[in-house]
Amino acid sequence: MKTLTFCILSSLLLAGCGGSEPTAPSEKGGDLPISVDSIPLPRPMSEPDAADTLRIIPPPISAESAPSSDGTVVVTTFGPFPAVLLLSPGRTPVQLVGPLADELQRLDGGLVAVRGDSIPGAMGPALRATSYEILEIDGLRPWVGALVPGTGADQWELETGSETLHLEGLGTDTRLVHDAWIWVTGSRSGGSISVATYGILRPGA
Repeated sequence: MKTLTFCILSSLLLAGCGGSEPTAPSEKGGDLPISVDSIPLPRPMSEPDAADTLRIIPPPISAESAPSSDGTVVVTTFGPFPAVLLLSPGRTPVQLVGPLADELQRLDGGLVAVRGDSIPGAMGPALRATSYEILEIDGLRPWVGALVPGTGADQWELETGSETLHLEGLGTDTRLVHDAWIWVTGSRSGGSISVATYGILRPGA
């Protein structure tokens, strides 16, 4: 009885007790059962290979390509502190900040070109000045440089970086000391300047 029952069950599964070959699936039948081992697993996340990616490295910003602006220096106040602004026609005022702001503050009313880094400021757009050039003071282009003693008493010379100019009529201002960074306007004759006006940008040693 047990044998008969087993054969009946086997015939349902294998089409007979003799264990015949399993029949191939018909064209209308479904696909063969998929083994778990045959299921592709997702690839683990990894860093992209350097050869598969295109890396674009921007060129460094040179001093010549740094943001720059020109305009008139205006000294105002922001709360209890002085604020140095650069005003240009048709443009938003730019606050000048950084280590050179003190020198630019001494150029109130002068026309300058300032180069530096654009940053947000307390009053709006700001420029952290890294260099500047004085274009005009009272409508005149000044000479700028370091003050050095001349050959005689109360004689001074101006070292501009490209030449040394003898200064006439500079006066005896006590702030005029060796290595002071100044600007002067006046009339030039050869290697001498007859000083009309001057200003001190940076005190000397």
